[in-house]
Amino acid sequence: MTQCAACGEPIPEGLAACPSCGAALNNEVAEEGQTFQAGNVAGTHAAIQMSSIIIGVISFLIPIIGLIFYLIWWKKNPQRARFAIIGAVVGIVFSIVFNIVPMMLAGNSPLALG
Repeated sequence: MTQCAACGEPIPEGLAACPSCGAALNNEVAEEGQTFQAGNVAGTHAAIQMSSIIIGVISFLIPIIGLIFYLIWWKKNPQRARFAIIGAVVGIVFSIVFNIVPMMLAGNSPLALG
């Protein structure tokens, strides 16, 4: 097994790109028939990183979407899954701190039964 130069994850033999981040290993032909260039690793990694950040922001804004993304990608694309769950958790904490806590401090507790 080799290690990915972009993310450091182990890469099984016979793959032309990292299954975790999608970075190309060398000039071998990938399963889809595309040739990856070794010099294009940084650009590929940056594009994947940007899409993962966008997933994180969406997950922050709508935490349930982040949880769904995490459940879909946790094995197939762990980097995106990680960004999705982090965004969802931060979004939930943010909602609690800035919505529920001020209401409780003002005496309008959403948890009051009567």
